[in-house]
Formats: sequence, C-alpha cells, structure tokens
Amino acid sequence: MRYIIILLFASFLLSEDFILEDLNETSIFYGELVGPSSFTNEVSLVYFGHYNWGTCTTRFGQLNDLYNELILDGYTQVKLFGVGKSQHMIYLENWTDGNDATVAVDEPPYDIWDDWDADQRDLYILDHENNIVHHLNITDLSNFNQTLIGNTVIDLIANIPEDSLLGDINGDLAVDILDVVILVNHILSPDGSELDGADINTDGDINVLDVVTLVNLILNP
Repeated sequence: MRYIIILLFASFLLSEDFILEDLNETSIFYGELVGPSSFTNEVSLVYFGHYNWGTCTTRFGQLNDLYNELILDGYTQVKLFGVGKSQHMIYLENWTDGNDATVAVDEPPYDIWDDWDADQRDLYILDHENNIVHHLNITDLSNFNQTLIGNTVIDLIANIPEDSLLGDINGDLAVDILDVVILVNHILSPDGSELDGADINTDGDINVLDVVTLVNLILNP
C-alpha cells in the first residue's frame, strides 16, 4: 500500500525531494522510507557523496557530529540525510559506522543526484517548506564552517511557524498527499514513536480510519 501511494502521487512531490529507504541500522528511521518532505516542518541537511571516498566519509561524520550537537542543544527540528550511489554499496559501512543520521542510496541512472545537480560533497540546507536556502560544496575546509552551518540551522528553526492544521502531519501548513504518505508509512512500520497530529479522528488510536479521514479532508476541504 505504501509503495502504491508513493508511485501514484510521485508527481506531487517537490522537485528537490526524494523518498528513499534509510539503510543506517543506528538511525531511528532505519528501514523507513524517508526524505525531506517527511519532515517538512523541520530543517533538512542533505549531503551527497561516495561511500568509498575518504573525504566524503569524513565530511559526513562531521555533519553527523554537528547534527547531534544541535539535537543536544535542544534544536530538534532538524534532520540530516546522506545520499550515496548504489555502485559503492559495499562501502556503505563507512557512513553508517559511528553515525546515526539517515543514510540512503540512489540507484542508476541516479536521478536524485541529477535532479539536485549534485556533486560529491555537496551540502544543501532546506528550510521548513523544503526550499533550498543554501547550497555549498564542503570538500575544502574553507567552505565547511560548522559554526556558520549550525547558526543557519538555528535561524531557520526559529522561523518555523507554530500554527497547525488538522491533518497537517508534516507541518507544511497544507493538508495533502504528503501527509497521507507519512501516515501510511507510520501505520505500516510502527516503531513505537509518536507522530504528532496522526490521530485525525481523535479516537485515541492511529490506524486506517485516520487514513480514511485524512483522505476525506483532502478530497472535501
């Protein structure tokens, strides 16, 4: 069901979005289909690199450290995604060992890399509406100012509105198919975590009745 929904409504996704399986066993989203639109009410850091390159691995580890520092400091509305290529899958552990952020793989013909016009060690910073606000290549340490990146994330988090709509699970101030995808994914792959706003019919349970209610909200606004 999850895959059918994604295929049917892929055209609704933002051009700078993707939905990929999290392959990092130490990530809280391991095994789930995730992407920037899964956390639209949060700031996203999207990093592209090759699992088999030392510099790519080092930079991802440094980004993971920055990500954890932000979380520990109370800035929890941020997510980090590392995107590699399937041709380097045998080196995946270079990115997953010691890191707990999402690690995903793009498959040939590497459409996600092409859609983002990404090169090795490119970092994209997205605001809560999935707008790319910064794009930089962090190969050279002179372009990798962790303090500046951290402050940018903090500023973007401060601009996230607090208002919410019934059915707006991802917090993008719209009730649409992206919310359905997130809700179905949560129901089909429960991990014990709470999903704010998922109990659409307020019956105390999160199940297919909430999906039906949400779809009705979209079709009959």
